[in-house]
Amino acid sequence: MVLSSRSPLGREGVLERILGLIDDPAVRFVVITGDPGVGKSFLLDRVAAVRAAPRVWGVRALAEVPLSALAHLVAPASTRIELIRRLLCTVGPVICVDDFNDCDPLSQSLIERMAAEPERTVVATVRTERGLTPDVIEPLLGRAGTRVVAVPELTREESDELVRSELPGDVSASILDEVWHRAAGNPLFTVQMLRSAQDDGALAAQAGRWSSTGRLPVPRSLRQILATRLDALPADARDAAEFLAGLGRVPVGRFTSDRAVGLQTLLTNGLVTIEDRGDGRGASAGFTHPLFAETVWERTDLLRRREILTEHLAAEHAAPAPDAARIAVLSLDLDGRVAPSELMPALRLAAGGLNASVVLRFTTAAIARAKGDDLEEAVRAEAGALVQLGRVDEAFEVIRAALRRLRPSRAAVRLTLLLSELMVWAGGDQPGAARVLREQRRRYPSWVRLPRAAFAVAEADGLVYAGQHTEALELLERRARPWDGMDPELAVARATVRSHALAQAGEIAEAMASLAVADAASTSEVEVAPVLRSLVMTLWGAPGDGERIAIEAHRVAWDAGFVQGQAFAALAAAVAAEHRGDPSATLQWADRSATAAEAARMPDVLRLALLRSSIAQATSGRRVDPATTARLDAVTGGVGFFRHQVPLAHAWASMTDGDLDAAHRIMAMAVDDAQRDRAVGSLGLLLHHWMRMGRIGLADALAAVPLGSPLADARLALARGLDAGDPVVLLDAAEQFERHGMPTFAAEAIAVAARYRPDDRARLLARARSLAASVGSPSTPLLTELSEAAPLTRRERQIAELARDHRSAEIAAILHLSVRTVENHLARAFKKLGISSRAELPSQSDD
Repeated sequence: MVLSSRSPLGREGVLERILGLIDDPAVRFVVITGDPGVGKSFLLDRVAAVRAAPRVWGVRALAEVPLSALAHLVAPASTRIELIRRLLCTVGPVICVDDFNDCDPLSQSLIERMAAEPERTVVATVRTERGLTPDVIEPLLGRAGTRVVAVPELTREESDELVRSELPGDVSASILDEVWHRAAGNPLFTVQMLRSAQDDGALAAQAGRWSSTGRLPVPRSLRQILATRLDALPADARDAAEFLAGLGRVPVGRFTSDRAVGLQTLLTNGLVTIEDRGDGRGASAGFTHPLFAETVWERTDLLRRREILTEHLAAEHAAPAPDAARIAVLSLDLDGRVAPSELMPALRLAAGGLNASVVLRFTTAAIARAKGDDLEEAVRAEAGALVQLGRVDEAFEVIRAALRRLRPSRAAVRLTLLLSELMVWAGGDQPGAARVLREQRRRYPSWVRLPRAAFAVAEADGLVYAGQHTEALELLERRARPWDGMDPELAVARATVRSHALAQAGEIAEAMASLAVADAASTSEVEVAPVLRSLVMTLWGAPGDGERIAIEAHRVAWDAGFVQGQAFAALAAAVAAEHRGDPSATLQWADRSATAAEAARMPDVLRLALLRSSIAQATSGRRVDPATTARLDAVTGGVGFFRHQVPLAHAWASMTDGDLDAAHRIMAMAVDDAQRDRAVGSLGLLLHHWMRMGRIGLADALAAVPLGSPLADARLALARGLDAGDPVVLLDAAEQFERHGMPTFAAEAIAVAARYRPDDRARLLARARSLAASVGSPSTPLLTELSEAAPLTRRERQIAELARDHRSAEIAAILHLSVRTVENHLARAFKKLGISSRAELPSQSDD
């Protein structure tokens, strides 16, 4: 199968490395290694195209024909000697060889000879098996001029990116998850699976969104290749393959003598591996790729399948440590009858493994049989798995169906809370969630405390999402005050919702205290509300900690394939990076959040992600891309939590377009709206950005905002310093920003202070420049002074760089100058840098 040029296979970084090695004069032979399907040949094609290099293919069937790999490169010759001469004289500076280890020996020797010649480089692929290289090329790998580039399987993120490149438009999370678990990061299998699915009609795009109409098929080419390989093996190997396919991974001790022989044959042919996974079950066998097991099982007849599954089920029951999940899977595969007592432990194990597809197998059976608390647990697991796969509407219906089955009870109350939370935060439907709460509230007497408080917490959660934090806090205080013996899950929910409302209200210290209450009430080992925790830490004035928490939450969401979680976590990371003043990191995380939010259809998150992207573009010294603001304006739906911040995108866009009047008009209206709606948290951010755009006269407005946090204190000091033109206050603001890990904000305050300290201007600007450089040297209106400082000349820079480690006399000897000339250059450099001694010199002087 030939891959199209639009399929990057997630290998751009690897390609750049290979091209860099070709340009390295010390490198003669570049060996690209990797297991089948990881994209080696694709990379080689790209190298050949970029360097206009000839292509050579090693073919195992022609390995005994001398020069069969190279003969096509030149015109036919009457003798072998003449052919070799023509090859050595004709082949260009770069030659690309596919499957070098399959070339005939004479071609291999001649290719190595070419690589030994000056101005000539060989780039060759070598197929590994389970990471092991063929013995025949081991001597080559040890040579001085050889460099090895190992091509691994794709990561989850790379796999998702590859799927999106193959399927332009929105891609449902269930497709991403299925491809990841079944293709296991193999880019060739990923592409083949997607294209086979499109050919078979298993994938379809409706209204620009890709969804699957059934299980994605195993690529036909893979089925044919594997069938051919299996049919060529002895009967005992085929029997062992079918036995292994029934379970996927089987303890080695379970193979009988005949099957053990067959297993050895499969191992020799590279179809299986044997390893000890440290799970207490000892060494076990498994196929080298999950799709191999599927392919073998597809061609096994139904009666034979039943015999194999029955044998495995008996062995699992007889094992010293029976695996509940395996027993449940085998029972479901055999006859679908599994007792709830066996299903629920298996369900818990599967849910802990973060594989949504496996979870759904168990929950479907469990929901049909379970009652009470078991039913609630199964519904929770199924809804979570469906949300994880992007099937949000199905998750809602699963919970609604369970509520129709359940009588008014504690379990029904908890499921109502779950439904409301998912409708609000995963579906963006706060009005719909409010209707559900009203319907469920009518099922309970008004004097019963638990449902009354629980529904109030859920309603307050919706109000927080809608940006109505004042109403949310009042509701929690009026109808959901905590009491002794309060249900732990409800106590955690109440404290978490309250923390979020307080964060919106700007009461960051109280928000942190409420999170501590949630931690104390939680009975789970999992951290409570990590994305909210990240936001609170950032708004408190610890963006470094906030970013770390958000990145870890994003990693967990990636591993789980939880797209909604990815969108929220990436947004939190972008907000934290923005507060650190790092435009590059902000843009990276904002783009990730926008991608996930579009896939999950989360308009409110998408708006905020595009806002962060606009700010990052503007503060990196670039014009805000009109496509970004147009995309932002095109977002529809949602109710707009933190919606008061969105005008910042257009204000910064106007700034970068040079229309300062428009920027200030937009900011004035945004501030008025935030003040009217008492959106205190957003108001502090708006006023800070307005100051960063060069606006003064905002100290009184900022002082009226009741924000009790180190970040708020630093912002207020900046406002007062700007209004008064007081360098002392500005430098105090800078010290506060720097102490809390916000170097760009500190640099801005110092740069403005330098305007009022002409005698100390050079030193202050050097300090501001150093702080800004730590986050990629952003460019904002308050940092314009940095670009006005006189740059070092080439000689001043050269001497300043040497001065850290050498005396003036030593520098004079190195550069063949007089000591006086060195001292003069150094004095001018010190003045430009605003320093007075060698110890203050930066490791690399900035222009």
